Amino acid sequence: MDLSDFFDENYKEGFIDRTLERSVVVKCFVEDTNPPKEKRFVIAGVLEDKSILGAVFINTLPNEKILKTPHLKMLQLPISAKGNDFLDYDSFLDCSQIHEYEYPTIKEQLLKEPKLILGKLNQQDFIKMIDLLQKANTIAPKLLKKYGLI
Repeated sequence: MDLSDFFDENYKEGFIDRTLERSVVVKCFVEDTNPPKEKRFVIAGVLEDKSILGAVFINTLPNEKILKTPHLKMLQLPISAKGNDFLDYDSFLDCSQIHEYEYPTIKEQLLKEPKLILGKLNQQDFIKMIDLLQKANTIAPKLLKKYGLI
């Protein structure tokens, strides 16, 4: 039994709405990986109407498919398990793209399992992540602006 089992749906919904913000790390099932799977990601931004959120994947190792150029290699931000309690070991943020998910879909998964809200990326790493997202020539400025990242 989990502590969240003792709270009603309205309380859980309010908690999730207050919690899903920039720098929060969640683990959810996503379809845009090959194969589709549960994935940890950092929320880079949430639209004001809470319809869509933008996310950056956390990978155990740099994404080998992306490491074709020095620029793409530079966009793999190493993050340490020390100072990021949600990590079991040092990992990488793939700052070469922003993945977009429907907010209600993510919220629905978290309502079923609130413990999948893992914590927050430390402030220093979050600032580095934003900096790399802004430098990524693989992300349209329009997308960065959509999430208030420029």
